[in-house]
Amino acid sequence: MLALLSACAFDGQLATDYRCGEGRTCPTGSHCVIDLCTLDHRLDAGSDPIVDAGNPGDPDASEASDAGDVDAATPATDASAAIVPRYSDDFGDGALTGWLPWTHPGCTVSETGGALQLDYTSGAAYCGADTAAAFDLSTGAVAVELVEAPAVATFEFYMILYAEAGQQIQMIGNGGGLTMQLRIDGTARGSSTITDPGDRFWRIHQEGTTTIWETSDDGATWSTRHSTTIAIDASAMAVELAGGGDSPAQVRFDSFSIE
Repeated sequence: MLALLSACAFDGQLATDYRCGEGRTCPTGSHCVIDLCTLDHRLDAGSDPIVDAGNPGDPDASEASDAGDVDAATPATDASAAIVPRYSDDFGDGALTGWLPWTHPGCTVSETGGALQLDYTSGAAYCGADTAAAFDLSTGAVAVELVEAPAVATFEFYMILYAEAGQQIQMIGNGGGLTMQLRIDGTARGSSTITDPGDRFWRIHQEGTTTIWETSDDGATWSTRHSTTIAIDASAMAVELAGGGDSPAQVRFDSFSIE
């Protein structure tokens, strides 16, 4: 796992997409795109020009779609896929149907005890799960409950709304606070970091051209923590729940919904 840290240059700061290492190197299963190691399952199969020819690699088998976990009728997450109806998951049936789990050595993804559970056994690792479908997130809201996460600055856990066109809406927590921002073509925009309010429910939604980040301690009454009017196209986005860092830990998500 020290090799993974070296390649990704994890330094306790926000990683989300891994940072490319020296010589634009990335771990197996990802490629260096605009100075970030972007996981292969996020890359459009038709987007060869953005992949570094010097780091071809083969996708990690653990990041490929598992037919047992994904509804065969669910479209892929590329921009050409049809937008599907709204979705929710209480992670209570023991099967990650409708999700694409991905892992790296040192962490595992499972649906356990009524939650999406990420277990980090050796530290220095990232893993998570992406919705198998894209949604029109320019209306409505995406919410999740963060049931458990380590309170250390060198470990991060996050919910990211992302499009294949290189646009992301991010909500990232660690022991030092909660960062809310857009990432457009690899550049952070409209960023704000606050002291972690301790609320376990997170929500992101748009009202017209405004993106709004909220938290709640009960999932019913919401407080606005940040907003920006920077334009972003949320008409076809998948959602990622994930985490990672440099210490053994456990992260648990529950009560996921796209309203």
